[in-house]
Amino acid sequence: MQSELLITCEHASCKVPRAWRKVFENSRKVLQSHRGWDPGAIGMARYCSRQLNCRLLAGSWSRLLIELNRSADHPQLWSEFSARLKPTDRKWLMQKVYLPYRNKVKNQLHSIIARGNTARHFSVHSFTPVWQGIEREVDIGILLDPSRQSELEWANCLFNCLCKELPESWRIRFNEPYHGTDDGLTTALRQEFADECYSGIEIELSQRIFQDMPRITGKILAKAMANALHSTQDLTG
Repeated sequence: MQSELLITCEHASCKVPRAWRKVFENSRKVLQSHRGWDPGAIGMARYCSRQLNCRLLAGSWSRLLIELNRSADHPQLWSEFSARLKPTDRKWLMQKVYLPYRNKVKNQLHSIIARGNTARHFSVHSFTPVWQGIEREVDIGILLDPSRQSELEWANCLFNCLCKELPESWRIRFNEPYHGTDDGLTTALRQEFADECYSGIEIELSQRIFQDMPRITGKILAKAMANALHSTQDLTG
């Protein structure tokens, strides 16, 4: 069985449609900060997508408007800003932004599986290197559900490939700075697709990377993704 890759980037933009800009009128800095989007993530996702010749799906609006990486009933689906919107506006965002994006990802995965391939899904994110005054001791996080065998094998292959290419000082961690089983898109998709046909890994990149060596890291990450795909194909035959 062949593996086919899909890359997504939920927090690709800090933009807000004109109709709701007044809600953020005095909060432009918040919008442009890590709270409003994942700086650097979409550039990395696009680079890897081009290098690996695979489909990329990305969010169009700020996560502070509606959070694509949370379940529909999650308390963080709406931020303190979007919570001020009228119920009709939130309904519109759910029907025209949230559900179309999530369904587009699901449909793409269904298409991969219908072709007789194993769906491999990378969700690309970034995180602030310092949180609440404390430096996070991780540069690249590989988020997964270790109870899913195919996901564990794929994550281990990716880890080994990255370790070979990056300096020893780089801190590559499993399920840091977040847990791979926390609420999110990959977690939801695991409920829909069986282990043998879907593997979803969330890649978390420190935003420090995009200041220090983004081009080199992009090449290394794309190469590691490709090598991990080939390695896991060999494991599954």
